[in-house]
Amino acid sequence: WSRFTTKNPEAKVILRNLTLTSTQETGTWNSYDITLNCNVDLENVELLKAVAFDGDKTTVNVKNVTIKESHDYYAIRISAAGQTVNIENLVIESACRGIMIDEQYVNDAVAKVTLNINNAKFTTANKAAIMVKSAKGADITLQNVDITAVKKDTLYPVWVDEDAAAYADL
Repeated sequence: WSRFTTKNPEAKVILRNLTLTSTQETGTWNSYDITLNCNVDLENVELLKAVAFDGDKTTVNVKNVTIKESHDYYAIRISAAGQTVNIENLVIESACRGIMIDEQYVNDAVAKVTLNINNAKFTTANKAAIMVKSAKGADITLQNVDITAVKKDTLYPVWVDEDAAAYADL
């Protein structure tokens, strides 16, 4: 399991100008991906696996990032733990799905996720570009997001999972 974490909640991991992958070939999404459980900046990074942002109330900044996810997973999983995720210039090429905001493994979804995306292109073989599966909902702002290569829906970038349908107005 490839995981970055920090003991100091104020610390930040900065990853620039590199390629990240994992030797894990199979498994469930949460044992296959690269997990970032901290404040993090990713800039000019290519990810060859799915990535999970799962730090409680952390801030994630993503700039000029390409994700090539080749298994049946979301390219990005954001745990519903009050995180702020800012994305600028993102390319997702996923054999399955785009982004999931999820509360699985979150003991208490303490606050909404804030997701800001500016300039992104999604190529996915399944479902929507962004799926929200959280009773807390999410605050999502999208600018210049291309979903014309999302197999299931080229009109609506955000879906609400049927498990969270009662909270769709959030």
